[in-house]
Amino acid sequence: TNNKQQRQQQQHHKHDAKAKTKTKTKPPPAAPPGITVPRTRRFSDISRDELESVDVILGSDVVYDPVLTDALACLLDKMVQPGTLALISAEKRVYFSRTTLKEEVYEWPRFIDLLKVSGMQVRHLALEHVPKFTGSDRNPLLDIIEVRRR
Repeated sequence: TNNKQQRQQQQHHKHDAKAKTKTKTKPPPAAPPGITVPRTRRFSDISRDELESVDVILGSDVVYDPVLTDALACLLDKMVQPGTLALISAEKRVYFSRTTLKEEVYEWPRFIDLLKVSGMQVRHLALEHVPKFTGSDRNPLLDIIEVRRR
């Protein structure tokens, strides 16, 4: 009897799994009249021609994942032309390395190196000149860079 119950449960779970795979997801609702919803695209699919008119790029807390960091560096390489200003801020993510047995910051310095290798100029901004709007202390791991190309 116990084996019979187990087989029935297994068949029930298989049936549920098949039912879930057959369920279709609903398409997103249509945009209201007069609103254009941009289609989703990969950074690598955007051409330089589409980005010619960009004057200022702002990014905050966008450097933390290696795959996304590479994609962001690639996008900035296309977008930052002479006359373009990019300001990117990030909290340097600290992790404990099993190799060195120390706390390390990896992704932020790697991102900056990727920008420099692509021919961009990177300047760290002095945070004491950036206005604060709250009474709390700034995170000492916060960094803001200015990215330009000659």
